[in-house]
Amino acid sequence: MSFVSNEGLPDEYQWFSDQIAGHHPSVIKNGKREIGLLKIPGSCEILKPKQDASRGEKEVALYKLLSSSSSSSPSPTEQNLPSSLLTTSSDELRNGVRMEDVDGLRELTAKFYRMQTLFVDGEDREFLVLEDVTSDYKRPAILDLKMGQVTYDPLATPAKIKKETVKYPPQATMGLRILGYR
Repeated sequence: MSFVSNEGLPDEYQWFSDQIAGHHPSVIKNGKREIGLLKIPGSCEILKPKQDASRGEKEVALYKLLSSSSSSSPSPTEQNLPSSLLTTSSDELRNGVRMEDVDGLRELTAKFYRMQTLFVDGEDREFLVLEDVTSDYKRPAILDLKMGQVTYDPLATPAKIKKETVKYPPQATMGLRILGYR
Protein backbone atom coordinates (compact mmCIF):
# COMPACT_ATOMS: atom_id res chain seq x y z
CA MET A 1 0.00 0.00 0.00
CA SER A 2 1.38 3.38 -0.89
CA PHE A 3 1.81 5.81 1.98
CA VAL A 4 -1.47 7.11 3.32
CA SER A 5 -1.64 9.43 6.30
CA ASN A 6 -2.85 7.89 9.56
CA GLU A 7 -4.56 11.18 10.39
CA GLY A 8 -8.11 10.50 11.54
CA LEU A 9 -7.25 7.09 13.00
CA PRO A 10 -7.10 6.24 16.72
CA ASP A 11 -3.50 6.69 17.92
CA GLU A 12 -2.47 3.05 18.12
CA TYR A 13 -3.88 2.08 14.70
CA GLN A 14 -2.47 2.32 11.20
CA TRP A 15 -3.63 1.30 7.75
CA PHE A 16 -2.90 -2.36 7.01
CA SER A 17 0.09 -2.13 4.66
CA ASP A 18 -0.47 -5.55 3.06
CA GLN A 19 -3.96 -4.74 1.74
CA ILE A 20 -4.00 -5.65 -1.95
CA ALA A 21 -7.49 -4.70 -3.15
CA GLY A 22 -10.81 -3.43 -1.89
CA HIS A 23 -11.58 -0.10 -0.28
CA HIS A 24 -8.38 1.88 -0.06
CA PRO A 25 -7.87 4.96 2.11
CA SER A 26 -6.13 6.78 -0.74
CA VAL A 27 -9.43 6.85 -2.66
CA ILE A 28 -11.80 9.77 -2.11
CA LYS A 29 -15.43 9.03 -2.98
CA ASN A 30 -18.20 11.62 -2.61
CA GLY A 31 -15.79 13.85 -0.71
CA LYS A 32 -14.89 11.17 1.86
CA ARG A 33 -11.88 8.94 2.18
CA GLU A 34 -12.63 5.23 1.81
CA ILE A 35 -11.88 3.21 4.91
CA GLY A 36 -9.65 0.18 4.40
CA LEU A 37 -8.22 -2.44 6.69
CA LEU A 38 -6.65 -1.32 9.98
CA LYS A 39 -4.03 -2.88 12.23
CA ILE A 40 -2.29 -2.27 15.52
CA PRO A 41 1.40 -2.80 14.70
CA GLY A 42 2.69 -6.07 16.14
CA SER A 43 -0.77 -7.58 16.69
CA CYS A 44 -2.15 -10.73 15.07
CA GLU A 45 -5.46 -9.03 14.24
CA ILE A 46 -6.72 -6.82 11.44
CA LEU A 47 -9.89 -4.75 11.45
CA LYS A 48 -12.12 -4.89 8.38
CA PRO A 49 -14.79 -2.20 8.02
CA LYS A 50 -18.32 -3.56 8.23
CA GLN A 51 -20.14 -3.09 4.95
CA ASP A 52 -23.31 -1.02 4.79
CA ALA A 53 -26.86 -2.33 5.19
CA SER A 54 -27.75 -5.98 4.67
CA ARG A 55 -24.40 -6.88 3.07
CA GLY A 56 -22.65 -6.04 6.32
CA GLU A 57 -25.19 -7.90 8.43
CA LYS A 58 -24.87 -10.99 6.22
CA GLU A 59 -21.08 -10.87 6.39
CA VAL A 60 -21.08 -10.59 10.19
CA ALA A 61 -23.62 -13.43 10.46
CA LEU A 62 -21.43 -15.63 8.25
CA TYR A 63 -18.29 -14.93 10.28
CA LYS A 64 -20.20 -15.63 13.51
CA LEU A 65 -21.47 -18.88 12.05
CA LEU A 66 -17.98 -19.90 10.91
CA SER A 67 -16.40 -18.99 14.25
CA SER A 68 -18.90 -21.04 16.22
CA SER A 69 -19.42 -24.03 13.97
CA SER A 70 -17.78 -27.40 14.08
CA SER A 71 -19.12 -30.89 13.83
CA SER A 72 -18.83 -31.21 17.61
CA SER A 73 -20.37 -27.82 18.40
CA PRO A 74 -24.02 -27.18 19.24
CA SER A 75 -26.60 -27.02 16.48
CA PRO A 76 -27.12 -23.66 14.73
CA THR A 77 -30.24 -22.96 16.78
CA GLU A 78 -28.32 -23.59 20.01
CA GLN A 79 -25.63 -21.17 18.82
CA ASN A 80 -28.14 -18.29 18.83
CA LEU A 81 -27.60 -17.55 15.14
CA PRO A 82 -29.95 -15.13 13.40
CA SER A 83 -33.20 -16.86 12.44
CA SER A 84 -32.75 -15.55 8.89
CA LEU A 85 -29.92 -18.08 8.45
CA LEU A 86 -31.85 -21.08 9.68
CA THR A 87 -34.32 -23.43 8.06
CA THR A 88 -36.57 -25.85 9.89
CA SER A 89 -33.72 -28.37 10.14
CA SER A 90 -31.21 -27.57 12.84
CA ASP A 91 -28.40 -29.04 10.71
CA GLU A 92 -29.15 -27.14 7.53
CA LEU A 93 -28.86 -23.48 6.68
CA ARG A 94 -31.03 -21.58 4.24
CA ASN A 95 -30.43 -22.43 0.56
CA GLY A 96 -29.47 -26.01 1.41
CA VAL A 97 -26.04 -25.31 2.88
CA ARG A 98 -24.98 -28.18 5.12
CA MET A 99 -23.13 -27.75 8.40
CA GLU A 100 -20.52 -30.13 6.98
CA ASP A 101 -19.85 -27.55 4.24
CA VAL A 102 -19.68 -24.75 6.80
CA ASP A 103 -17.07 -26.73 8.73
CA GLY A 104 -14.96 -27.05 5.58
CA LEU A 105 -15.24 -23.34 4.80
CA ARG A 106 -14.25 -22.48 8.37
CA GLU A 107 -10.87 -24.16 7.82
CA LEU A 108 -10.16 -21.81 4.88
CA THR A 109 -11.32 -18.57 6.47
CA ALA A 110 -9.53 -16.14 8.78
CA LYS A 111 -10.76 -16.41 12.38
CA PHE A 112 -13.40 -13.91 13.49
CA TYR A 113 -12.82 -12.59 17.01
CA ARG A 114 -15.39 -9.87 17.63
CA MET A 115 -16.97 -6.63 16.44
CA GLN A 116 -15.37 -3.35 17.48
CA THR A 117 -16.41 0.28 17.09
CA LEU A 118 -13.71 2.89 16.45
CA PHE A 119 -13.85 6.62 15.90
CA VAL A 120 -12.31 7.08 12.42
CA ASP A 121 -12.33 10.24 10.31
CA GLY A 122 -14.72 11.96 12.69
CA GLU A 123 -17.36 9.24 13.05
CA ASP A 124 -17.99 5.94 14.78
CA ARG A 125 -17.45 2.98 12.48
CA GLU A 126 -17.95 -0.74 13.04
CA PHE A 127 -15.19 -3.21 12.24
CA LEU A 128 -14.90 -6.98 12.13
CA VAL A 129 -11.79 -8.04 14.08
CA LEU A 130 -10.21 -10.88 12.12
CA GLU A 131 -7.07 -13.00 12.31
CA ASP A 132 -4.15 -11.51 10.38
CA VAL A 133 -3.01 -14.64 8.56
CA THR A 134 0.10 -12.75 7.33
CA SER A 135 1.37 -11.79 10.80
CA ASP A 136 3.95 -14.60 11.03
CA TYR A 137 5.63 -13.64 7.76
CA LYS A 138 8.23 -10.96 7.05
CA ARG A 139 7.45 -10.77 3.31
CA PRO A 140 4.13 -12.53 2.75
CA ALA A 141 3.02 -13.53 -0.72
CA ILE A 142 -0.56 -12.30 -0.98
CA LEU A 143 -3.25 -12.98 -3.58
CA ASP A 144 -6.68 -11.35 -3.46
CA LEU A 145 -9.31 -12.93 -5.65
CA LYS A 146 -13.06 -13.12 -6.01
CA MET A 147 -14.17 -16.71 -6.19
CA GLY A 148 -17.25 -17.87 -8.03
CA GLN A 149 -18.81 -17.32 -11.41
CA VAL A 150 -21.12 -14.73 -9.84
CA THR A 151 -19.89 -12.34 -7.16
CA TYR A 152 -22.88 -10.02 -6.81
CA ASP A 153 -25.81 -10.41 -4.43
CA PRO A 154 -28.79 -12.34 -5.84
CA LEU A 155 -30.90 -9.30 -4.93
CA ALA A 156 -28.57 -6.87 -6.72
CA THR A 157 -30.05 -4.24 -9.00
CA PRO A 158 -29.67 -4.67 -12.77
CA ALA A 159 -27.18 -1.77 -12.72
CA LYS A 160 -25.03 -3.50 -10.07
CA ILE A 161 -25.17 -6.81 -11.97
CA LYS A 162 -24.00 -5.08 -15.16
CA LYS A 163 -21.25 -3.20 -13.30
CA GLU A 164 -19.91 -6.45 -11.84
CA THR A 165 -20.17 -8.57 -14.99
CA VAL A 166 -18.36 -6.08 -17.25
CA LYS A 167 -15.36 -5.90 -14.90
CA TYR A 168 -14.07 -9.27 -16.11
CA PRO A 169 -16.40 -11.26 -18.42
CA PRO A 170 -14.28 -14.49 -18.33
CA GLN A 171 -15.18 -14.80 -14.62
CA ALA A 172 -18.52 -16.30 -15.68
CA THR A 173 -16.70 -19.32 -17.13
CA MET A 174 -13.43 -19.35 -15.16
CA GLY A 175 -15.09 -18.98 -11.76
CA LEU A 176 -12.65 -16.42 -10.36
CA ARG A 177 -11.20 -12.95 -10.83
CA ILE A 178 -7.76 -11.87 -9.61
CA LEU A 179 -7.97 -8.50 -7.87
CA GLY A 180 -4.31 -8.15 -7.01
CA TYR A 181 -1.19 -9.89 -5.79
CA ARG A 182 2.20 -9.16 -4.30
